[in-house]
Amino acid sequence: MHNMKRRNFFKSSIIAAAGVSACKNLGNDKSVPGYIDYKDKYAEEQKLTLLNELQNEFLKVEIFSNALFKVEDLSNGYKWESWPLAIQDKTIVEVGEVWLNTNRSLTGQYPGRFAGIVEGEGIRFTLLGLNNLIIGKFFCEIRLDGKWLVFKTSEIEDSIPSLVFPPPVISDAIVIPKGVGEIYREKEESSMFARYIYPFYTRLNMRFLGGLSGDSAWIGIFDDGFEDSYGFVANRTATPILTRSLNKWSHSFTWRMQFLKGDYVDIAKVFRKWIIDKGKFVSLNEKINNNKYLNCLKGGRAFWINLAFPSDNIRKSEEIYASDRVSADSENKVKILFTYKQLGELIEKLKKLGLSKGLIKIGGWINGGYDYSHQDVWPPEPSLGEISELGEILSSGGPVLTCLHDNNQDIYDHTASFPKGVNHNADGSLLTGGVWAGGQAFILNSRYSIEYAKRNWEKIKTVAPKAMFVDIITAMQLYQSFEPENRLTKKEDLEAKIELLKFYKEQGILLGSEESADFGIPYLDWYENRHQRTRGRSIPLWPLVFHDAAFNTRYGGVSRNTDYPGYLEDMLWGYMAHFSINPQWNQEELFKSLSHVDDWHEKIGTAEMTSHRFLSDDYNVEETSFSTGDRIICNFGPEPFVIDGKTIKPKSYLLLKV
Repeated sequence: MHNMKRRNFFKSSIIAAAGVSACKNLGNDKSVPGYIDYKDKYAEEQKLTLLNELQNEFLKVEIFSNALFKVEDLSNGYKWESWPLAIQDKTIVEVGEVWLNTNRSLTGQYPGRFAGIVEGEGIRFTLLGLNNLIIGKFFCEIRLDGKWLVFKTSEIEDSIPSLVFPPPVISDAIVIPKGVGEIYREKEESSMFARYIYPFYTRLNMRFLGGLSGDSAWIGIFDDGFEDSYGFVANRTATPILTRSLNKWSHSFTWRMQFLKGDYVDIAKVFRKWIIDKGKFVSLNEKINNNKYLNCLKGGRAFWINLAFPSDNIRKSEEIYASDRVSADSENKVKILFTYKQLGELIEKLKKLGLSKGLIKIGGWINGGYDYSHQDVWPPEPSLGEISELGEILSSGGPVLTCLHDNNQDIYDHTASFPKGVNHNADGSLLTGGVWAGGQAFILNSRYSIEYAKRNWEKIKTVAPKAMFVDIITAMQLYQSFEPENRLTKKEDLEAKIELLKFYKEQGILLGSEESADFGIPYLDWYENRHQRTRGRSIPLWPLVFHDAAFNTRYGGVSRNTDYPGYLEDMLWGYMAHFSINPQWNQEELFKSLSHVDDWHEKIGTAEMTSHRFLSDDYNVEETSFSTGDRIICNFGPEPFVIDGKTIKPKSYLLLKV
């Protein structure tokens, strides 16, 4: 750190001395927290003081004693400033639940203020609560790295349960990689604004946050230690929240910020470059070169067809207070939707309806039906037919490809392998997942996910699938396990998930997973997600970064309940059309009408998305462009839209060249 300026911040040395003194005055109980008499005794010491100045050819930065920092983007002449505080959570945040409670209450939070002094090459900050309660201290090194302003936070005291730091930058809008991508422009209507903690990867699918003001932008990337970080979002602010690993502060956290001229498209492209520079980007064209079957997805359609579901379960019915109570007569009766023979007939029917390319995901083939027997999935459900019939369906080499659905994260307590490998919470209890078709699921330590996957593959490979869909691996947040013999940190959980994906890819198959996550890009060929458009809120951050790295399709995308054709969203973002098919499926006419969606995807399916913009003030008209030179304008609104002398009808689109 250069140009370090030591200032007379506290006349009485450091703020901790005040806290110790206050504690002594409260009696001998050292568990009682100490307070600072802000208005009187320490008023002078609390005045705002400049602690550090940094400058290079790109940035000029000032850091103040209350953790407020000011940034001048010298390349663009724009000045940014942070808030002088950061709203803190009272909890450790990670409490052993399968899905984090993302909505936070103001009663569980407080405005945290900071008092810092220079120490060596960094600043020792004290976190202060309401009435200047001393919460604890931590250390932060702040430096410049080319265009990056880097915060490295460490030595967080145990008295701090979780830490929101650095304070958020004041912005007109914030940009969040959640779903397809979101932008928040509006001020909260109430002063009691909503607060959210967004984890990787159930909410944030890329490890960055961003903000906009005028024609300038900033991006903050979660770097080292990000596995134990979350995004904290409140009233058009966004910044990291740092959490413990296995209930301990055990490592540092690095947050790097870049300031630029541009908007959310430019933010996405900065992150794209960072991922490429890290060696974590593999293009679809490269993946196609390694596996010709991936061509079946370009210009194709995606399907989810479940063959069977488990029998009704009395225990599950009781535990969720199901009003349609289950009788013992219904136990052990697997519900068959399609046998292998009927599945084969359905595939032929789809081809006659016009299906020429695509991927059919087969679910519910496992013993007991969909979700029932993870991780003891073999042999397949016997009432579906002979195993050889399943192998015959999987033998097709395209252009209509089939794949098997599996799940290597959930396990059920009625299986023989249970409870081996289940994550343990801090209190020794087992980490529960959702209540699915198979009943109450439990969440595996991802090291055991690999063990079960390798064991099961020895059986699954006998039917020679050319593709596998490993459910929820990229959709779930990172977990930890307190099991004494096999502790697992969130960082180790991520490493094990990556090893699982590597294992499948080493089998020479195509690989897909649920939702979207940046760590899966080197290994996954396609994602199935729930991206959907909210007018004015949704921005295509994911495809702006990764459109040419993995195919995407949306559950029920073309048949969503919207007042415009669902395929408009697919075409705007460059996604494949998707159908979920059951025995009551009656979308033949819609199915036959979507050749234009296939043709568009054939053009741009492996291309980089280069831009996105809103063309109307009401956000009803949007445009995306691709590296092929193709662009599309979608009019989601009720009125015609005219551009360059061309009229786009309501709820329609126009294809153009850049």
